[in-house]
Amino acid sequence: MVGVLSAAAVGGALYESTDSGAVNSALVVAVCLALVFAISTWRAARRLSLADLERGWELARALEAEQEATLAMALMKERSMMAGEIHDRLGHRLALSTVRLGQLWFDPELTTSQRQMIAGVRADLADITDEIGVTVSLLDDGWPLPGYERQPEDVISTARAAGADVEAELGDVDQANDLARDALGRILEEAIANAARHAPLAPVRVEMRRAGESVVLVVTNPLVGSASDEGVGTGLRRIRDRVARLGGTMAVTIDQNFTLTVRLPMEAGVCPSTTTAS
Repeated sequence: MVGVLSAAAVGGALYESTDSGAVNSALVVAVCLALVFAISTWRAARRLSLADLERGWELARALEAEQEATLAMALMKERSMMAGEIHDRLGHRLALSTVRLGQLWFDPELTTSQRQMIAGVRADLADITDEIGVTVSLLDDGWPLPGYERQPEDVISTARAAGADVEAELGDVDQANDLARDALGRILEEAIANAARHAPLAPVRVEMRRAGESVVLVVTNPLVGSASDEGVGTGLRRIRDRVARLGGTMAVTIDQNFTLTVRLPMEAGVCPSTTTAS
């Protein structure tokens, strides 16, 4: 712009001696000013266009990130739903089938070889159930499943129908939110299945009560076999993970009995995935 203005000044000096020169000088100055204005306008428009372009890219990146987050959330929910279907429809049915086989094992008309065959099938079922548990652990991201509830009363009825000896004392925990009650049902289901795997035909005692702003679930069964066998496994790991996600605590006591104690907030909510020490 400085060069253009200098040219205008020189042009004006060349023509200032005559009237026509004055006119030409004014014309040159006007043209130069128009050029300056045009160049300034072009530069401003270019800066504005670049800013708009950058804002457009930022918006596109933000939309892409939002879409990726939405897709990731949908995938995690789908994985959790698949895990629930596998776990609840297959895992627990297999576990409760071991109870039925255990009842058959005591049939006095069975031969020794038949009892050995039943024992082998029970062992195979226990292994398959554990493998399903590993698969579920890989799939499950801990998302609550909307519209899919497992109430403690339903779990106990199902277990009894399968032949399990379950004694239950369920206190008034109706004020617990849906997420807490659903979690308690799933935890109870896992605990009864765990008892069926490790102590088939042994009685299981269930106690559920309110303690302040928490719900306490206690599941007890006589210890059969090695304490280490029942104290570890995918079943307890799943319970521990679920309890931790909901901000609760879990404890295991092993003496003559195997006792699982779970405490959950009445107003349970999903927390970041952590591991709770038992």
